[in-house]
Amino acid sequence: MAIAVDDDGGSGVHPVIPAARRNRITGWAGLAVAVVATVTLALLHQKLQPWMLLFSLALSITVAGFVSLLQQLKAQASMLANQQRRLKAQAGELERKIEDLELNNTELAEAMTAETAVRIEVVRHAAERERALALLNSAVLSAPFGFVFLDLTLRIVLANATLARMRGIPLESLAGLSLRQMSSPHLADKAEEFAKRVIATGEPVLDIHASTASNQPEGRTLQMILNFYPVRTSSGEVLGAAIVAIDVTERALLEEQMRQAQKLEAVGRIAGGVAHDFNNLLTVIRSYCDLILLDMPADWQSREELEEIRSAADRAAALARQLLSFSRKQVVLPRPVILNEIVTSMESMLARVLPAEVGHSVRLDPNLGTVKVDAGQVEQVILNLAINAADAMRTGGTLKIATENATLDFEHSGQHGGVVPGDYVLLTVSDTGVGMDKSTLSHIFEPFFTTKPVGEGTGLGLSTAYGIVQQYGGHVWVESEPGAGTTFKVYFPRVAEPVSAVVHAVAKPNMTTPAATETVLIVEDEPAVRSTLSRILTRLGYAVLEAGHGGEAMRISAEHIGPIDLVISDVMMPEMSGKAFIDRFSVARPRSRVLFMSGYTDDEVARMGLIRGKEAFIEKPFTVEQITAKVRDVLTS
Repeated sequence: MAIAVDDDGGSGVHPVIPAARRNRITGWAGLAVAVVATVTLALLHQKLQPWMLLFSLALSITVAGFVSLLQQLKAQASMLANQQRRLKAQAGELERKIEDLELNNTELAEAMTAETAVRIEVVRHAAERERALALLNSAVLSAPFGFVFLDLTLRIVLANATLARMRGIPLESLAGLSLRQMSSPHLADKAEEFAKRVIATGEPVLDIHASTASNQPEGRTLQMILNFYPVRTSSGEVLGAAIVAIDVTERALLEEQMRQAQKLEAVGRIAGGVAHDFNNLLTVIRSYCDLILLDMPADWQSREELEEIRSAADRAAALARQLLSFSRKQVVLPRPVILNEIVTSMESMLARVLPAEVGHSVRLDPNLGTVKVDAGQVEQVILNLAINAADAMRTGGTLKIATENATLDFEHSGQHGGVVPGDYVLLTVSDTGVGMDKSTLSHIFEPFFTTKPVGEGTGLGLSTAYGIVQQYGGHVWVESEPGAGTTFKVYFPRVAEPVSAVVHAVAKPNMTTPAATETVLIVEDEPAVRSTLSRILTRLGYAVLEAGHGGEAMRISAEHIGPIDLVISDVMMPEMSGKAFIDRFSVARPRSRVLFMSGYTDDEVARMGLIRGKEAFIEKPFTVEQITAKVRDVLTS
């Protein structure tokens, strides 16, 4: 191997030298480097050439594979990008669909919510309607009025217990019956007529008054008001008829009692007026009889006839007192008394009044309470009841009188209208006579009603007793059946007051004819009474002045010179009452005495202060003995 060395470092053969020069390696060192470099590169080129070729091939293959892989990846990336775009588009579409679905779901939810609310409301209303119908059905079935629902064939579909009770038919037996079968025979035709009319026209038929005999054991007669109504569907189709039956029996009874009370009140007013006028006439009759008898000798042939006239006048006066008791316009003196004392004092009288074939027994409660009554009026009640009982026992029997304490509660108040619950004293008068039927019982307290033959009774006994008891706030009940006798129960209110002595009917005073010198002014609107009284007082020696009314009396008083010792004034007069006149008269003549007289004294007069015991008072009709004694008593008291 030839080696050429160039000091300049220049060589066109060995490329290493320039390298040595560049690296400024000179001398042997540069040579060494040049040699080594030449040798190494050649060797390396020689040695590595196959590998380089292999490496280049592998590299080319690798690069080609890498390029192919990159192309594949780029294609896949492009495909993935396309897929991503598609997915993104699909996602957007999906989002839009989701939004649409959400919107649809919201609308659907709202719609479902609204529909659910509607359904809930419908269900609630249906439940409420069912509940209301159930309550209505329950109310109708338990209502105090009768109810029945009829179909188009007039057969009973539904009825309540009240109707069943009113008809006295078991409730379970009513369903399926026809209206005719359910109704009373005398009401069936009318009931069918009204029910058919309601179904045909759809218009109700109201306020039909009817009475029917109940099938209940007591068999009482029912008074009813019937109302017929059409039963329709919601569309207006008539399904049948409903009948509402209202039991007004108790109301009708109360209305009858009210009418009876009004009638009794009206008759009482008439009776009071008649008694007042009657008493004026009797005052004249009895007074003139007394005057004639005073003038006639004891053996006068007509004395007996005149005494008979006077006796008739006395009986007429008793009749007038009964009228006044009935009309509750009689002057009374109520005092706290024990009823036993009045009954005991009347036993001897009852023995004379009752026929021989009628016996009597008395049973008195020793612990009887106190009542505040007029003894004379109670005697009249007992006497009237006893006479009525005797008339019912024409063929014999027993009259029983008993007293006891009693308490009436609210149950009695419901059974007997107008009863005030409280403590009472009960007077029972019963007989074993013929008894009375229901028709007679309903009229026994009516004035002038009697079952006795003409001429044997006035019809005022029981009505008078009734009026007297009512006057004290008491009650009279009667129980009777034909052939089973009669029992009267008289209740007087019990009081907690100390007992007064029993005052019985006043006996006739003795005839007195004092030598009188006083002046008396008579004020009376009835001329016959005024004339009679003037004759009596004139005969006794009194100086008498007469006036027909208060105005005339004031004029006479003003014109009269001298004292007027006594004024006798009627209570009820035209222009001004007796009390109003006396109030004016007493201002001008305060020293004059006053005596009031009247055929009756009603509540209005009593409120004016004319109460016996406070002012001097005499009742008409009076006898000569009574008026002379009363005038003398007032003048000397």
